[in-house]
Amino acid sequence: MQYIEHPAETGAFLLGWDGVLSDIRLNFVPLRDKYFGGGIVPFFKTAATLPEPDRSAVLAEISKIEIEEAAMATAMEGAKDLIAWLVEELRLP
Repeated sequence: MQYIEHPAETGAFLLGWDGVLSDIRLNFVPLRDKYFGGGIVPFFKTAATLPEPDRSAVLAEISKIEIEEAAMATAMEGAKDLIAWLVEELRLP
């Protein structure tokens, strides 16, 4: 395994959008209550163990929640500056 001294040496950046680039409040409580008895579980892994049509319903509901909440997300302070810097520094289109 190669040790990297600085993230710029990787040639890539991986940024999560929820809480890193955007302020978003995903509310999965109703989904947890409906399908998992209120438990906090890894959704995709646990959904894979469910019989149909519950498996498809869970996946569709996760997608719906994320799309609806993403439409209301706002940029975190400095996110636009970071993206602009990356575009300029890395000469991205």
